[in-house]
Amino acid sequence: MRKIPRTLDEIARHSRVNKKELGRCYRLILRELDVQIPIASPIDFIPRFGAELSLSGRTQRRAAEIVDLARKSGITAGKDPTGLAASCSSATGAASELLRIQESFVRRPDRPRPHL
Repeated sequence: MRKIPRTLDEIARHSRVNKKELGRCYRLILRELDVQIPIASPIDFIPRFGAELSLSGRTQRRAAEIVDLARKSGITAGKDPTGLAASCSSATGAASELLRIQESFVRRPDRPRPHL
């Protein structure tokens, strides 16, 4: 649970305060206490989505690599970090699952081995 950012939606879902009021109070506390909170990176959300999707560590690392490549390319500016993490996790999960299915299909004893 440590170092995993929580969205206002998640906090509001488990409290008796709506998202709008929660956001207002959050900003007020930050301003009054002069606290600087680092912006959440999409990479911080990948372990949570990986756990929810039952992704392997290798697949989660690949999702983080894709996020990093997108950040270096400059196409992540202004994007929702949770959406970006979810899309990269989902895409790498789908790709790894497809590869696993293909490998298991090729390894079946009743199938001839492909020759290249």
